[in-house]
Amino acid sequence: MGIYGKGGNIVKKKKAALLIFLAVFLITGCTAKKDYFVYTGVEKDWSMQIPISYEDHMEENNETFKIYMKAFKNNKGTVLNIMEMPDEGEKIASEEHIKEELSSVDDYLHLERLETIDLQNVGKIYGALVEDNATDSHMLMYKWNHNNRLISVIIYQKKAFTLEEEAQIKSIITTIKVK
Repeated sequence: MGIYGKGGNIVKKKKAALLIFLAVFLITGCTAKKDYFVYTGVEKDWSMQIPISYEDHMEENNETFKIYMKAFKNNKGTVLNIMEMPDEGEKIASEEHIKEELSSVDDYLHLERLETIDLQNVGKIYGALVEDNATDSHMLMYKWNHNNRLISVIIYQKKAFTLEEEAQIKSIITTIKVK
């Protein structure tokens, strides 16, 4: 008999199983990949989570007009476009602003519906579902003001958005955080 008595082998087996379980948990837990990456705004004062299915697509920085644009694209052809520009007290995000902007841009843009998302610590984010009859595409756009900037997130694709796709996009928008 060892120091563990008759049940010594059982205790050793339980300890070994516990150590194996902990090792597997630590290895898989520490290396588990997130299904998103964090995008941080130009001024590093806001962020949002974007699914890893989106990859860098394009980036433009117009220093003359202080407009920054970053686009991501997934393998289904959906483009997620983020744009930041000074609001100069004139470009205030609101449902009315979105209606005016769409009606002044092109007769081919058809506003399907408006929505407002009120996020704690962020404020109101104004959104619209739009059909572009000129390019036969569809877009979900969201706009809000933050630190004297108008921030727009526009997601567009060729086919109409399914309810599941709309829900996924709204879940991206609801990850917006301000610092």
